[in-house]
This record gives sequence, C-alpha cells and structure tokens, in this order.
Amino acid sequence: MPPLISQDLLAQKIETAHSRLENLFLRAETGPEQQLLLREALQELSTALEELRVTSETLQAQNDELAAARLVVDAQRRNFQELFEFAPDAYFVTDPVGIIQQANRKAAALFGVGGKFIAGKPIHIFIPPEKRAECRLLIARLDQAPFWEFDMEMQRRDGALFPAAVTISVIRQEQASGGRPIGLRWIVRDMSYRKQMERQIESHVQRLTVVGALNEAITSQLDLDKVVAVLFTKLEEFFSYTVVLTLRLFHPDTGALEPLFSRNIDYAEWKAAGIHLPGRRAAEAIHTRTPVVIIDLDSDARTIRREFYKKHGLISCVTVPVIAKDEVLGIITVYTRERHEFTGEELQLFAAVGQQTAIAIQNSRLYEQTKQQAAELAAARDELEDKVSRRTVELERSNDMLRAEIVERRRVEERLRESEAKLRTLTEEQEQQLIASDRLVTVGELAASIAHEFNNPLQIIMGFAQELLDEEKTAGPHRDGLKIIEGETMRCRELIRNLMNFARPLPAKPETRDIEPIISDAVKLAWHYLLNNKVRVKTDIARRLPPIRADVNQLQQVLINLMFNASEAMPSGGDVTIRAARGNADTIVISVSDTGVGIPETALPNIFRPFFTTKQKRGMGLGLSICERIVRAHGGRIAVETAPGRGTTFELHFPLAEVTDYERAS
Repeated sequence: MPPLISQDLLAQKIETAHSRLENLFLRAETGPEQQLLLREALQELSTALEELRVTSETLQAQNDELAAARLVVDAQRRNFQELFEFAPDAYFVTDPVGIIQQANRKAAALFGVGGKFIAGKPIHIFIPPEKRAECRLLIARLDQAPFWEFDMEMQRRDGALFPAAVTISVIRQEQASGGRPIGLRWIVRDMSYRKQMERQIESHVQRLTVVGALNEAITSQLDLDKVVAVLFTKLEEFFSYTVVLTLRLFHPDTGALEPLFSRNIDYAEWKAAGIHLPGRRAAEAIHTRTPVVIIDLDSDARTIRREFYKKHGLISCVTVPVIAKDEVLGIITVYTRERHEFTGEELQLFAAVGQQTAIAIQNSRLYEQTKQQAAELAAARDELEDKVSRRTVELERSNDMLRAEIVERRRVEERLRESEAKLRTLTEEQEQQLIASDRLVTVGELAASIAHEFNNPLQIIMGFAQELLDEEKTAGPHRDGLKIIEGETMRCRELIRNLMNFARPLPAKPETRDIEPIISDAVKLAWHYLLNNKVRVKTDIARRLPPIRADVNQLQQVLINLMFNASEAMPSGGDVTIRAARGNADTIVISVSDTGVGIPETALPNIFRPFFTTKQKRGMGLGLSICERIVRAHGGRIAVETAPGRGTTFELHFPLAEVTDYERAS
C-alpha cells in the first residue's frame, strides 16, 4: 500500500494556494467588474479549499483506520503462517495442475526433503508412478466438488512408501463457488502408526478368537484328535498361505518325543523322518520354555534335517513348548513355505496355544484314565458279585460248622471255669508276695534303726581320725593308715545315709522351678569331688525351657548321685555332660552322660533294684534305686542307654508344670 499524505502537509499546501490566489488578485490590472469577478472566484476557491481541508481530515481518519487494519492483517498473516508451518499434518499449496508453490515443515520432514527442493516441483513426485495417472484425472475433476478425501500410498524421496489420508480442496479467485480455480490445498496425514495399530488390534482379536475357539473345544469335548483338529484349523487362519503344522509329545512311559499329529504334509513320511530325542531347536524350546524362531531353516545351525525341509519347501518355523504345571508335555511346530518374520503378537498366540494344548492333553489323558478306571471298577464289581455269590454258599456251609462250634464253645466254657480256679490260686500267690513285700519294708525299717545306732560311733571314729591326722606330721608313719580309716569311715557313713533314705524317704516338696538353676547348683555342689577325680563337667541347656514342678533338694540329690556314679565309672578321669531340652510337647528331658566303661549287659535289668551293685567292695546298691523312686514321685520316668567301653547316658523325663499336678503325684 503506497504511503498516505499527512493532514498537516495537506493543510500547508492549501494555505499556500490561498496566498498565491490573493497575490494574483492584487497584481491583476483589471476593471472593477473584473475585480468583482475575481473576488467572487477567490471566494469560491476559498470555499473549495475549506471543503478540501475537511475532505483531507476525513481521508486522514480513514488513513489511520487503514493503517490499524493493516497491522491486524499483518499479525493474522503471521499467525496463519505459523499455523501453516507448524501444523501436525503435511500441507501443500499448488497451482491447479499440481506444481508446488508452498509447503510447511511437516511436509518437508514427512517426505524427507528440504523446503528449497519442494518449491516448484510437481506434487506427483511424491505419488508412486503407477498411481500418478489416476491422481491427474482426480485433479482434473476437482471442479465437480469443493474437496476430495481419499486414502492412498505416497512415496518419500528415498522411495519408501507409506499409507496416507489425503484431503484436496480448491482455491478459487472469488469466494463464490463459481469462481475460477487458481490453486489447490493438499493435506497429507501419515497413517503408518494408525495402520500399525489397526493391524495389531486385528491380530490381537484374531489371537483372542483362536484362544476362545480352543477353550470352547477343550470344554466341549475330551477327544484329543478333535481338539488338535480345531487347533490346527485356527492356526492356519493366521496365515494367508498354506503352512505345515506338527505336534510331538513325550510318551508317558518311555519318555521319547514321538510324532503324533501333522497337517499339510505326508504323515507317514514326516513320522518316518522324525527322531525320538529332541533336536537342537526342540531342546532349546524345552529348556527355555519359550517359542524358538528360525527364519531360514537352510542356513540356521540348529537345523538337522535340511534335505527334508528343502524337499517340502519349508523355509521358516517356530517351535512352541507344550507346558502344563511346569511339565513340558511336547512341542508344536509351525512351518511356513515363505520367509516369515514372526511378530510378537504371533509368538504370544503360539505360547497361549501351547498352554491350551497342554490343558487339552491333560484332560484327554485324565479322561482315558477315568475310562480305564471305570472299566477296572466294572470288572472288579463283577468279580465282587461272583465272590459274594460264592461266599453265600460258603456261609451256608459255615452255619453247619457254627452249630458244631457251639458244642465246642460249651466245652471251652468248662475249661474257662477251670481257668478261673487257677486264677484264684494265682491271686492267692500274689497276695503272699505282697505280704513278703510288707516284710521287706519292715526289714528296711529295721535296717534304718540299725543304721541310726551305727551312725554315732562312726561319727566318733571319724572325729578321732581327723584329729590324729591334724596332729600327725605331713609324712608321718601312721598318716596313710589314718587316711584309710577316715575314707572308710566316710564311706560307711554314706552307706548308712543311703540306707536311712531308702528305709524312711522324706516326702517331696514340689515347687514350680526353672531347670537351669537346679542343674547349676548341683554341679557346684559336686565340683570339688569331680575335680579331685579328674572329671570335667559340661552343661548344654536349651534356651527358654518351660518350668517343672520339682523338689529342688531331691532333684539335686538325683543329679549329684548320677555324677558321682559317672565319676566312679571313669577311674582315670573323663567327661560328664549334662543336657536339658524339650522332649515331646509335654515333657522336659535331663540327661547325664559319661565317657566311662559302661554297664555290663547282664547287669542292666537289675540296676534299679535295691541292694544291687556292680562296685567291688563299695556301696550298698541303693543310689539308683533312690533316684528312680524320686523321679517316679515327680511323675516322671528314668531311662538308661549304655555300651561297654563307650559310656552311659541316664535320661530323666519330667512333665511340664502346667500339665501335671506334682503335689498330688508326690
């Protein structure tokens, strides 16, 4: 747009013209009439100049409006240019025959060219050669409609094809629909991703259809042949050309991988060429438990039967393991007669097919087993009915025999009466034994009385012996004799004490106590005696043992007695181990083990009998008898395990405090 004259400049030029007219009027040499005419002309010119000034002001206002409108148009033009340049689709502007005049950035990026290359080129260079004639005819018919929408393949500069959605609209010289066409607008949208998504959705739907058909086949019938037929049919629908399908299963008895089903290949020939051990491809699928793909059977190192594949035109394959509950039942293989790149969707389908096939195989085998079991049950039922029939006859015979047995039972009753008489005699004998036991108790009480009378003289003898030892020199001539007197006196006192405990045992005073302090105190009491005899004591007490109900003094007496016996079984010293642990749910076990000479097998049945001893000239044989009586008074039991030369272990089994009322037991 040319620059406009400003209002000030126009006013200045009007004033200049008015001044010149007045000067002309003053210089004019005319008569009065002419001057009058000139004055009137000057008046009219002044009026015209004023009108011109008003018109100039109006034009200036319009000029300002046009300038503002021009700024708006420029801004809109820039906005439209930015929208055009940065649009998400490719935009072209061509003349009516398709010569490109303008293209946006998306167009340059989509077709792989620069902006300078596009301008002036025919748009047909981006259309495959076989489609260009059709496109020219379409452009020629654009007058018949305001725009056209269609799908077609377009071609990038490097020759790569891609699907596109194209919209062409006409640019006319005038806004009316009858205006002359002066150009074309092209909108090109890349449909590659959409087509890819459509293919994936179609493949996914097809996969679900196949799996659904297999599920229906599995749930509707148990015949494996029919299920495999449905499987192979659905897999064939996945390909646009004929494929070869095979199924091999491990034999449940031999474990060999045997050919079972095939399609689109001679079964006998395929089975004859099969092997009973998995090949490299099958072994890989079985080991990895995933589909194994081979694109070229002829060149792949895992291929074993190349000649067989060449003969039948098999090029690519995928082998899928048939897995049920972590067990590989066999393999399914799909062979193609064209080079095929298996997609992820296809591999997912094949994996699902392998799982469905495994379910079908298991169902079929269970069905066969059920049929076999039903047949076996029918045979067993027939056999049972036959046995019942025979048994009925036998029972009839038995009735006769029972009648004879009744007579025999009467005789037996007579014998039982005789046995009752014998039992009465035996009862009387046991009563005599009880009387003898009472007498033994009386003897024990007498022994206790005698022991009491002997205790005082022995105490006097021990006192004098110890006094003489204190007065005797360290190596005096009588010291050894005095030591013997002291030792034998102490042994006699111990024998008397055991005899008194046996004759008049003190009643137990059970309390709820923990095991560990009882054992620890017993070890402390026996420590010096064991140390002098070169005996080492070890304890092994389990943590958090529940308490028991026990008389602490009596239980410590049992443990000390067992430790002393263990020391005497190890004349040259050794190890004593005391353990405490949980037995079963209701007991605690305390064991005392030594590394001594063991107990002779002949003496083992009598070790808890009063006055029985294996010690030569030592002891009265009451220690273990007292121990056994104390343990039983606590509601427990005592057991022994021994082997000559390998030591002895005594086990004390006590019930838990919350299980048994030991006060009532004692």
